[in-house]
Amino acid sequence: MRIKFNSLPVWRGVVNKYPTSVETAPFEIAITKNGYPQQINRKNIKEIVDYSNSNYNFLTTPPGKSNWGNKRAEAQIEYVLGEIQNVKGKRVLDIGGGTTYIVEKLVNDHGAKSGIIIDPTLKEDSKNTNIDVVQDYFSVSQINDYKADIILCFACFEHLPNPVSFLNDIKLLCGKNNASVILSFPDTKRQFSQGDLNTFLHEHISYFNSKSAENLFLDQNFIIKSIVSQNDSLFCHIKNNIYDDQNHSVDQIKEIVSLDKFEKSISYMKKELHN
Repeated sequence: MRIKFNSLPVWRGVVNKYPTSVETAPFEIAITKNGYPQQINRKNIKEIVDYSNSNYNFLTTPPGKSNWGNKRAEAQIEYVLGEIQNVKGKRVLDIGGGTTYIVEKLVNDHGAKSGIIIDPTLKEDSKNTNIDVVQDYFSVSQINDYKADIILCFACFEHLPNPVSFLNDIKLLCGKNNASVILSFPDTKRQFSQGDLNTFLHEHISYFNSKSAENLFLDQNFIIKSIVSQNDSLFCHIKNNIYDDQNHSVDQIKEIVSLDKFEKSISYMKKELHN
């Protein structure tokens, strides 16, 4: 499947005055080999969007900046607390959160131990000294030795040019403490089924419904703890399959059985040699 528009209005988010002209740009998406629609013209996207630019304007006002943003954040926090249940003493990593609002709520109000927020659009530090802000694009090297128990990715996944590469990086951060990864991004099922062109935004590179998101997570060897669709948004809780002792994959079970047989064979050989 391929959808192409030679000219589509560019949504610049909330502005203080009515624009005197309509900015447009080409827009084209196709189904990836991983089964979800994604924009093709990456050069065009880079020309339109620069999150590190001081003049960047959010598509919608982020948490802490409006009642609408706060309501979205409260729904995300509610999902986190429902999945984790007790965040007290947990270390939180927030990727692309836009503001310090959610991590500050988890630390100040719910007892999380500390937090790191990575986002190129962030312009302020947190007032809480246990929360560090990195004003940059996400990379594994920025985390150093911070062992996160909870990894958040809210309103960010749909902006990524390579979700698969991102998920592979997340695996590296899950570590042996088996961090919970919680994401929230648009559920395009209803809008796609109704032919609603408002679904398409130049800043949104990848498009998902619950099934395509589930398939992507499973393909990347994640355990899916929960996927919830609410108000055209998906809330997902996943964990790295390798470190989840209660959810071994078929291949892992075979490997464990083989290792067990190997160890028994070695023990038998040692006894025979000793005798």
